Amino acid sequence: MKCAVIGLGQRTSAVLSALKRAGADVEVSGYADPAPVGLERIESEGIAAGRAFDNVEALLAAGGHDLVMIGSPNHLHAEHLNLALNGQAPVFAEKPVVRTESETYALARRLSHEPAPDLYVGLVLRSAPIVREVLSIVHE
Repeated sequence: MKCAVIGLGQRTSAVLSALKRAGADVEVSGYADPAPVGLERIESEGIAAGRAFDNVEALLAAGGHDLVMIGSPNHLHAEHLNLALNGQAPVFAEKPVVRTESETYALARRLSHEPAPDLYVGLVLRSAPIVREVLSIVHE
């Protein structure tokens, strides 16, 4: 699976690592991030990093990806999601998908009135070891 990554930070690199551990044949076809702090992690785990793009528009225009992953800072999610939804590839967005009431309504209007690729929302921290440990303590 070739992933176009918008925001190659710690969270996105953790998701890519988890996909690989789960048996997915995952690679990054390209990424747009001015400071890709997750790059070292994915490369150390044998995940191809692909090409670095100067901006999100160029990354998405290059095509050749099976999934667009949005892991950019929260205040950029609405902008990046709107760009990604213009394409054909499914989109995985880290939470929060958008931040404000107006962004929420704008996204709802778009999704209800325009064709769009599938959209998946990451709630990946629910399976993080520290969260499992806290839940275990709470349940005890």
